[in-house]
This record gives sequence, C-alpha cells and structure tokens, in this order.
Amino acid sequence: MHSVGGWVAITTGKNLAMTAFELAGLQIQANPKYGSEKKGQPTSFYATLARGKIQLNGELQHVDVVLSPDPNVYRSTDPLAGMKEGGVIIIQSDLSPEDLWDSFPAAGQEKIREKKLKVYAIDAYRVAADTGMGARINSIMQTCFFAISGVLPRDEAIGKIKEAIEKTYGKKGAEVVR
Repeated sequence: MHSVGGWVAITTGKNLAMTAFELAGLQIQANPKYGSEKKGQPTSFYATLARGKIQLNGELQHVDVVLSPDPNVYRSTDPLAGMKEGGVIIIQSDLSPEDLWDSFPAAGQEKIREKKLKVYAIDAYRVAADTGMGARINSIMQTCFFAISGVLPRDEAIGKIKEAIEKTYGKKGAEVVR
C-alpha cells in the first residue's frame, strides 16, 4: 500500500491485515513504513498474507497487489516497484479512466503495459459519502482488495467483509451496510 499521510493508508493497511487474519484465518506479516506522520509525507504499508507460516519480515520485493488510497501516488513514490507480471493495482480516484491513465507518468504507463498489470479505480470517497460512511474509505478499499486480489474467492471475501461491516456499521441501518 502506497500513499501519503492523510489518505488513511496505514489505517487501511492495518484493518486489511486484521481482516485477513480474523475473517479469513490467514497468517499476516505487516509492516507500516512512515517517518513523519505529517500530512503529505510518503507512507507505505507492506503486508504478506499466507495460509502457512510466514518467514520474511520487511519491505516486499515481489508484489502481487498494490492498493493506494492516494490518486497522486506517483508524486511521492514508485508504487509499481517490485510488481510481478500480471499484478493488480487498486487506486482511489474520482477521475475518468482516461484522465487517470493520463495522470500516470510515462514510465508508469510503460511498466503497466510491460508487466501486463491490471488497474482498477474506485471513487471510494463518493461511495463512502453515498452510503452514509462519511469519509471512511477503509471498508470500501478493503472490499475492493479482497474482491479483486484473489486472496480469497470473491464471494467469500465479500461475505466476510459484509460481516465486518455489519459489526461496525450495523447500528446505522441495513442501507449503510448494503
């Protein structure tokens, strides 16, 4: 997960890792990386999710999925560093697909084509606002991650996230949970 302070990347990463552990029974190794917690400073969150024991600890060099709540992630880092061929990028953005593509630097566009990466964009802030969650995009970004990443079968992943959302937002009503 790559972002800058203020885009809830570390919180989303922690929530995602705990969801993988609690709901999917996966082993996790999670490492937030941030120096200053000042808004706008680069942050990264590395997580390894596995069905068996995890023996590595640190920054990942072979990445299957990058999740970024920051649509301007290229301004602070190379979010594609270490990406494996056929990997997935999930990015929060309110831009059209064409404008989002144009916002990526030429080197990023080339790497996406070269490695045959899949790019998914979601306007998580709009979804959060439309569903009564305010600006809380954590659950939305997590749902996208589990639905797209293949860590769990899609229907199972969405079902488990729904259970977690029901627990957290159930008091706000069935429409918010939906």
